Parts: sequence; C-alpha cells; structure tokens
Amino acid sequence: MTLPILLVLIAAVTHATWNLIAKQAAAAGSAFLLISGLVMLVTYLPWLVWELARGAIDWSPDVLLCIGISGVIHLAYSLSLQRGYRTADLSVVYPVARGTGPLLASICAFALLREVPTLAGVAGLFAVIGGILLIATDGRLRQFAEAKARQGVAWGLLTGTLIAAYTVVDAYGVITLALAPVVLDWLANALRVALLAPAVL
Repeated sequence: MTLPILLVLIAAVTHATWNLIAKQAAAAGSAFLLISGLVMLVTYLPWLVWELARGAIDWSPDVLLCIGISGVIHLAYSLSLQRGYRTADLSVVYPVARGTGPLLASICAFALLREVPTLAGVAGLFAVIGGILLIATDGRLRQFAEAKARQGVAWGLLTGTLIAAYTVVDAYGVITLALAPVVLDWLANALRVALLAPAVL
C-alpha cells in the first residue's frame, strides 16, 4: 500500500509544480503549450515505441476517433487553463477546476460507463470538493463575490468541465478499447501539438 500512496503523492507534487510553471508562463499562451507538448513527445517517445512494438494499439476507426476527440478536448482544456491563469489567480482557478473535474467525471462514469456509486465514495468526493473550495478562500467563501474571483470561478468551471470530458474519453479508450495509457496520451498530444503549431510558428 505504501508504493501506491507514494506514487500518488509524487504525481500530486509534480502536477502542482507544473501548474505553478503554467501560471508563470500564462502570458506566453500557445507558445508555452506548444513547447511543453513537444517536450512530452520527445520524453515519452521511447516508451511509445516500446508499446507499439508490443502491438499495443489496434488502428480501428473507434480507436482513431477516441484519439482525435481526446486530443481536441486536451487542447481546449490547455487553452482554457492558460486563459484562466492570465485573467485570475491560481489559488482560485486551480482548485475550482480540480474540484469540478472529479465531480463531473464521476457523474459521467456513473451515467455512461455504468460504474456503481457507493455512499462512502460519493461522500468522500464531496468532502474533497468542499475542502478544495475552503482552501481556495481560506474559509471566506464571500471572496467568490468579487469580480476577479468570479472570473476565476468561471474559467475554473470551464476547465473542470473539460477535465471531466477528457477523463471520460480517456477512460473509455483505456478500458473499452484496451489502449495503453501512454499510447493514447502520446498520440492525443501529438494531435494537440499539430493543431497548435500553425498558430505559434
């Protein structure tokens, strides 16, 4: 049990660090997204090659459609997050997005993927979301009445909705279509980079 917890903590720290960097680079917009996408493609290329050599992908229409939808949603998510970071505080956009995403993803999982909700699981989900909102405001929820905070909430909600969307699509690709996660993520990211390149170069 120690290893899974350690991996989750490492992932959380890595993700938070990336978002801090994204906030600092928010003014760069699409250029930052393009560079980070290219770094990811290069970094994970050996793993992709290894997975493809093992026959980890079936180039069926359903698989190609899943990759295409995932790539487009990830692009929309990235642009929404960057816009949110340009117009509002990280302390508002990030918690709202990360609280909304799991909530909507869970609802979609129950409705579309036929996962069975449990009372403890649902209670835990709402407890986490409530905690995130309290962290974002130091317990002073009235802060959300401020104009800048409302902008942050709006962009956070949009970003969270896109997080939920790509989570469900990627889960379908991995669970139903048996795609290796790194293959789906790499190919979807390649599409995102291809769509971004004309706007940046």
